[in-house]
Amino acid sequence: MKIAYKFICYIIVFASLFQTACMSSKPIVRDINSDAYPNVYSPVVTDGNFKYNVLPIIDKRPEIEKGGTEKSYSVFIPLLIYFQFGCAKNEYCKEKFFDDNLLPNLQELTSRVLNGTQQSNKTESATLDVEIELLHYYGHHYEKNMFLTGAGFFYTFFPDGFVSMKIKLLKNNEIIDSCLVNSSFLFSPFLDGTSLEHTAFSGIRTKDLVNNYSLTANYALKKLMTELSGRVAEMASGLQNGNNMPDEIDDFLVIRLTKEYNYYEEACIDYPTGEILSDTIKYRKIPIISKPDEWIVAPYTSKGKWIGKEGYKDLVEKLGDRYDVSFVDNLNAANFYGTREN
Repeated sequence: MKIAYKFICYIIVFASLFQTACMSSKPIVRDINSDAYPNVYSPVVTDGNFKYNVLPIIDKRPEIEKGGTEKSYSVFIPLLIYFQFGCAKNEYCKEKFFDDNLLPNLQELTSRVLNGTQQSNKTESATLDVEIELLHYYGHHYEKNMFLTGAGFFYTFFPDGFVSMKIKLLKNNEIIDSCLVNSSFLFSPFLDGTSLEHTAFSGIRTKDLVNNYSLTANYALKKLMTELSGRVAEMASGLQNGNNMPDEIDDFLVIRLTKEYNYYEEACIDYPTGEILSDTIKYRKIPIISKPDEWIVAPYTSKGKWIGKEGYKDLVEKLGDRYDVSFVDNLNAANFYGTREN
């Protein structure tokens, strides 16, 4: 029994020394303002009528998501000639690797996304408060290791990231509306700054593995930020001046959701002629309001301004003079079937 005990100690010491050597260079401390700001080639949807004051983030995350490990062990020693040691664990990335000042920088990032880069000239009465409860923010991976009489086996899943927030929109300390926004991201070896090799062999906790699952969390945040301004604009559209419908229509957008639900095809159509001015695939930046492969009239303009509920009704009514549009198949948005036949 003493021999088996010594054998276990040797394995633990060897693994610790090997892991220390692999972690001799520290993982990257990331910056969410650069990692998670939405792509400039797929601009976010904004309201345009309000200035948003983002309040300090309320942290409601479970403690383990800030950097911890859930482990379970098993040891099997029937005879001295056979030894098996197993470990299964959920390992969460330490908070500091997402950003060295996560909550204040998340507040700053949210303000940039909601208000845009231009200086606002809105009056104080047109300022709305945004309260954010951070429910989850983690990058983690699941791993199972086994040592069998000196041989090691490692099974691991790709890292994944998840972000969840509860958003409240307030005016004069009264809640206008609220919503829950979630976003997840599974590691991809095609991302810049990731390493497939070190993820596939993650029984050894290298700096590359930590970089991978900190980046997956920040990419999940980037997906959320791409959609966030559209969600907030939707909540604000119920207010009296939440109408961005232009008096004259030069063009309008129609969109259809892809089967992946993360993207949609966006076509810009010239109103007088019906000519398609552009047709691109973009990351989804508004809530899901239609089924996949279903063309609908977009609730925002070609310049990225949220139209608002009343403005959307006016737009659909005006389009009905020349185009076949209808709310029959979709109560959330008007379906688009092309030009109206005479």
